[in-house]
This record gives sequence, structure tokens and C-alpha cells, in this order.
Amino acid sequence: MDIGIEIGKGLGRFFLHPLTYGFLIIAFSIGLYRVKKERESFHIRVYNVFDDVKLAITGGLVGGILISFVTIALGLTIPLSMIALIGIVYVILSLTFQVQWISPAYAISFALLAALLLPKASFEHEWFQGLDDTSFPVVLMVLVLLLFLEAWLLLKKGPEQTSPTLLKSSRGKTIGAHELKRLWLVPVVLFVPVSDGIGPFPYWPLFTIGDMSLSPIVVPFGIGVHQWIKTTLPKEALLERGRHIAIFASVIMVLTVISLFVPFFVWVTIIVTIVGHEAINLYHKVKDKGAVSYFTSRKDGLVIVGILPGSAAEKMGLEIGEMIVKVNGKKVRNEQQFYKALQINQAFCKLEVLDLQGEIRLVNGAIYDDEHHELGVLLITEEPSEMEVEQVGVVDS
Repeated sequence: MDIGIEIGKGLGRFFLHPLTYGFLIIAFSIGLYRVKKERESFHIRVYNVFDDVKLAITGGLVGGILISFVTIALGLTIPLSMIALIGIVYVILSLTFQVQWISPAYAISFALLAALLLPKASFEHEWFQGLDDTSFPVVLMVLVLLLFLEAWLLLKKGPEQTSPTLLKSSRGKTIGAHELKRLWLVPVVLFVPVSDGIGPFPYWPLFTIGDMSLSPIVVPFGIGVHQWIKTTLPKEALLERGRHIAIFASVIMVLTVISLFVPFFVWVTIIVTIVGHEAINLYHKVKDKGAVSYFTSRKDGLVIVGILPGSAAEKMGLEIGEMIVKVNGKKVRNEQQFYKALQINQAFCKLEVLDLQGEIRLVNGAIYDDEHHELGVLLITEEPSEMEVEQVGVVDS
């Protein structure tokens, strides 16, 4: 009971931590950026600007609770000076304005490198007192847990609400793409050892296990990811990335275990973490850049780039990546034909759709007067050629 009360007090300190609000501000900024891009592409926002903040909290909270059960069970203790150093590195990484760098793979690794490279004399400074007592393998254990959480978030939460947008290809043609730019806020319970050198503030909780006095603290960690998806469906791309991060986390876990017995492997683990995580980022960037775009104008139909939440398209079960072939019995090859075919029946529509398995299926549903942006499907806005415009009358006749 006492431990539960003390952890509850530690949770209260989480809301006083400046990084908590810093991460939320970044998530809100991501939402503003996303809405601007969506309006530029489709003249309408797809998701609410606050959705990025909501996703940052809900996804990260579940993961933080799961990790905290492990850290509490193992009794992982990290000096306050090391926690503060990790926070400072997070702030520096945030100033790069690169969301993918706001990651424990970099924040914890660079903090450990700084601790290893600091001169011994600096440990006497009040800011760094206790830093020399840091168990580096313990910090690496926290890093491993957060890497596994990153993989889980990509697999389970990553495909939610990726942002559709329109881009120009190298040939000047309009293509569709999805962007995942997200920051998850992860609260993790850690224990701070209390010694004569560093004591808790007056409002800090304190309890004793054996001869060691410990104070629980809920530390905000940020897990950021940024990936453009042009050559495949968002879910497929992020599932692949999630699997890569899971394998990578397993490798770091093995190196961390070895570092418990071979101190030199602390250096190896840190370097592999930084280089390996950046290699995964680079791999997915290069792979997506070099392949053929998935969301392009096609001569036999219109590919769905995005679907507005709550729209008729969502209610009808349309999916991103499917291709609309016919509307109300009329073939559609550009938006002009698509919107003209919708006018045939303004209260009800029938669609012929090529699904993700390459099979034709029939979809129908009601359209109400308050349905915005037609069906709520976002399509490639490639301007039809003069020949295509002339063919509209022929196709619709």
C-alpha cells in the first residue's frame, strides 16, 4: 500500500516535468503541420489538429504502464543525475526539429556517451553527483524496453491516422503519399536511489527497501517516428518497420546482457544502437524513394488516397488503396467523370471497386445533403488532358 501511495505521488511529479509539456507541444505542432499539408493537397483537413496530441497520450500511456510493471518488478534504479542528463539530451534533440531524432535510441545512447566521456572531476559538481554510480547495463535495460515499445507502437498504433497528401514525382506528375509523423509520450516509473550526496526535495516521497532508500519518479520519454510512404499501403510499410525495430531491439537486448559481464560491451551496445536505429531510418527512406509509387493516376479507375472520418465512404467500407472503377454504372477515369457520375443519383450511389486483393466488389450507400466533400474519398487531383476531357461525354453517354 505504501509503495502504491509513493508511486502515486511520483506520478504527480510527472505532470510537473517540463518535458511532459514539451512533448505535448511538439505533438500539437505536428498536428498543425499535418492539417496545413492536408489543406494544401485536398482543401480540407482529414483529422482534427488535436488528434496528434490524443494519439501521443493514449498510445504512450498504455506502453508506459506496461514498461513500468517491468521496471517496478525488477526494481530498476537510475541516479537522478542520469535521468536529468537524458532529459537535457532530449531537449537538444528536440531543437533539431527532426521528430525521428526524439527517440530513446538517441537520447539515452548520447546521454550514456556523455557520462562515459565526462572527466571524473566533473562528478563532484552538484549537477553530476551520483552519475559515477550509474549502472550502465541498467540504463540499457530501460533502453531495450523502450525499443520493444517502439516496435509495438509501430505494429499496433502506427497505421492509425497516417496523413494522406499529394506530391509531385520526378517527372512532374501528381502522386499520392501517406506520412506518419508522430511523437508518443511514454511515462515510465523508475526509482532514484537516495544517498547522503543527493537527497529528495521536501515534497518527494521516500521509502526503504533493505538498506537502500529509494524515491519513485515517473519519467517522460518520447518516441518519435517520421516516415513517408509512397510505394505501398501505409499498414504494410509500418508493419515492416515495426518488425525491423523488434529484431533490432532483440539484438540490443543480447548486447545488454553481455555488457553485464563484459563492461566493454557497454560501448559496443551504445554505438550499435545509434548506428543501427539510423540505418533502419535510412533503409526505409531509400527503399520508398527508389520504387514505383502506389498512389498514381491510372487509366482504368481512381485510386483512393484517403478517406474522411465519418463520411459516406467510411460508412460504405471503402479502404485506402482501393480503386473506384464505376460510379452509378459509369466508368470513371478522372475526378471530372467521378463527380459527374455522382450527380446521376444525389441520394444514393452504387460503386464498382477493385479491392486490395485485386477483385471487383460492389458497394452502395446513401448520400445525405450534409455529406461534405462528396463521398469523403480523397483522390489524385491530376488534371485530365484535353483528350480525356473530350472523352468524358463519350464515356458518360
